[in-house]
Amino acid sequence: MNQKFILISIFIISLFSLALFVKADLSADYNIDDLQERVDIDWNYDYSSNVVYGEVLKNRLVQSNNNKCSFTVSDVKVIESFKGNYKVGDVFTTTGIGAHETTEDNTEHLLFMQNLSVKDYPGFGDCKDKQYDQYQSIHNWCCSIVDGDSTKQLLMYDMVNSEMASKTYTVDASIAFTKLRQLKVKASSNKPIKRD
Repeated sequence: MNQKFILISIFIISLFSLALFVKADLSADYNIDDLQERVDIDWNYDYSSNVVYGEVLKNRLVQSNNNKCSFTVSDVKVIESFKGNYKVGDVFTTTGIGAHETTEDNTEHLLFMQNLSVKDYPGFGDCKDKQYDQYQSIHNWCCSIVDGDSTKQLLMYDMVNSEMASKTYTVDASIAFTKLRQLKVKASSNKPIKRD
């Protein structure tokens, strides 16, 4: 009985995995609704302190407190800012690039971030918030950006289960960029006007 259950479970998981791989081949048909379902751009935009399209200049290890505090950060140059205080050309430091599809220096990414609170990451060790209060933390896995045939592409994957990801696929980045620009305009039109 147990063997039959195990075989049926493996079969179902295999079908689910196959469905994700087939989806990867259909990524050219992605639209904003598909991307919204997959990434939830609206929620991530609202939740973020800063949203940027940027290039990783350098990944490096930071240590303090006699090496009791240690974690990897990335220095990122802003290509386009959709939310927050960063402007094109600014360089800032963030954690979390390791969750993206590509992590090397000189790679491009769409980054949804909040201000870093090292106390939220006990794995970093014994760190002091004040020392890193200018750092950002990526709170969403999405997305690395790669060059396509004629446009920038989001490099994406789906999670098959908590430990296994599907193969990567690409989606036209302009879909996300257009939506983020709309959200930026909407947010700026909702700001109160300062009067002297």
